[in-house]
Amino acid sequence: MNRGQSSLTTIFCKRTKAPPGTADADCIAYCANTGFPYLCKSALDDPQLPAREWICTHLGIACGLPVADCAVVTIEGRSDLLFGSKWQGGTESYAIALPQVMNPTVFSGTFAFDLTSNNGDRHLNNYLYLRVNGEVLIMLIDFSRALNFDGWPMAALPMPASANTMRGAVCWSNFHPFKRADADQIISVWNSLPNSKMADILAPIPEEWMAQAERDILIARWSSDARRVRGEEAKRNLPWVS
Repeated sequence: MNRGQSSLTTIFCKRTKAPPGTADADCIAYCANTGFPYLCKSALDDPQLPAREWICTHLGIACGLPVADCAVVTIEGRSDLLFGSKWQGGTESYAIALPQVMNPTVFSGTFAFDLTSNNGDRHLNNYLYLRVNGEVLIMLIDFSRALNFDGWPMAALPMPASANTMRGAVCWSNFHPFKRADADQIISVWNSLPNSKMADILAPIPEEWMAQAERDILIARWSSDARRVRGEEAKRNLPWVS
């Protein structure tokens, strides 16, 4: 299964339509060259929302999670640049697809990743349930409320039981039991990624998404002990089951 990738070429779109029922998306925009749609998020209401999406998409991919493809999107008639998550066809409702998921290790790994990246908003609609060759496979979308959404430093763990990530885990684990080893693996990769990784991820993004001072904070935190301390804190807050 494709684990996702980003386009370093800005996607130009002419046609748009209203987004689905999500508070963070501006629109669905269609690439003028290929016709493929992108779910787009701007910096208008939250200046760093596109940057958080871009950063966590690439960190998730680096950790081995299947994340939807993304791109920087420009729309005819608008002067701003948007984060675009490529809209996947063949999706199904989680209410039907959840028990049929054939790559359930992603649930445990994503739970660990969300703890490390402070994403408390992983409800069951923040996965794509894709029907591929007769099987249901999941991919990740939506990191808009991770990292510095609540400012720095990130909120300490444990994550509140009322958070969507925790409530969602209660639901999916009824069908696909939490696997400690799969979660540990994601955190181990997080801890071992190069110190240069954050600078590499930030390099292509537009200046309007994140000012240099904020980039410097992220790069410094990533290359310091704070990143691994967070990873170990996440491990201590994982369910102690096999």
